[in-house]
Amino acid sequence: MPKEPANKRVTLIMPRADMPLSHFHAHWSGPHAAIARDLPGLVWYVQNHVMRQLWCAPGQVRDVHGIAEIAFRDPGALRNTIESWVRLDELREDENRFVGGRIGNWSRLVDGPPELSQRRIIVLLSRPDGATDPIPVEKISAAVEVIGAVVPCHAEETANEPPEPGDAAGPEWFIFAELPLAQNFDELSSPEGPILRHLDGVGASTAAYLVYSEAKVLPADVPEDSA
Repeated sequence: MPKEPANKRVTLIMPRADMPLSHFHAHWSGPHAAIARDLPGLVWYVQNHVMRQLWCAPGQVRDVHGIAEIAFRDPGALRNTIESWVRLDELREDENRFVGGRIGNWSRLVDGPPELSQRRIIVLLSRPDGATDPIPVEKISAAVEVIGAVVPCHAEETANEPPEPGDAAGPEWFIFAELPLAQNFDELSSPEGPILRHLDGVGASTAAYLVYSEAKVLPADVPEDSA
């Protein structure tokens, strides 16, 4: 569990089965973002459009084509105001137009995250099947340190509840690696490359995605006195 209260929502999005992927990405990026960026108290909204699934261990969620990151200045206030938000029905109705499934995870937006890149690798780390102990923090820190020597990256621990016996474990950590546009994406995103190969010793079930990121709202865009 994060040491500080969670303030960020990382949502894995599966498209509707009857919708071409090109339409899914276009609708999410355009009409839906125009609604969602109006959420009360929103200070961080990034859409990560999956370009390629790099790795997906058995038991991990498949068919993920979008990863949304939203964060709020005061998550507690959000829970008290979201039901009265005037565009809530509009948001939910629009989600039904392109979303076939989703899995939400609360995490903590770190202070001073690396500058967002248009190309990123996002890694989901879960407990292996049958494991009861959390993924060791020191192993996550060691992986981030090694990867950080290659590209800027940071890790976020989730606030998901421990799985019930027999249920699949949700992501326990996310790692976000920012890829410089001048470098070779194929080399950086290879399973034997300088990013993913350092996750072997973490002792986690992993899924990794190469994504194209669109910043819809960043903290620098939000006035300090905004609601």
